[in-house]
Amino acid sequence: MIVLPKKTQEQVLTLTQLQVLCQPPSSIHLPYRHDKLLECVLLMGFLGLRVSEAINFTWQTVQVEDKQAFLVQGKGNKQRLVFNLLKHPYLVKKAKSDPTKVKWKTISRMAV
Repeated sequence: MIVLPKKTQEQVLTLTQLQVLCQPPSSIHLPYRHDKLLECVLLMGFLGLRVSEAINFTWQTVQVEDKQAFLVQGKGNKQRLVFNLLKHPYLVKKAKSDPTKVKWKTISRMAV
């Protein structure tokens, strides 16, 4: 007789938890670690970035035709372009801010 393992119920975020994760950070200068984590989640959700890409995101933009694209360092040290297609206001505001004021400290993949 073959004994199959019991199926476990998958843990899925509730709607309230998802809404909290989709809130933009409180400041574009990111004084708190929590804000930095929120920004990573925001980048992954709205730009389709991988965790490692969101952690190493530099806000470097390139003009492609009449739209601005973000230059992302992806897997295998390859560069790719991503667009803010949904025009999220935080991403627009952050892209226009002074990159020298950004105090981005390293966040681990596991923190995200």
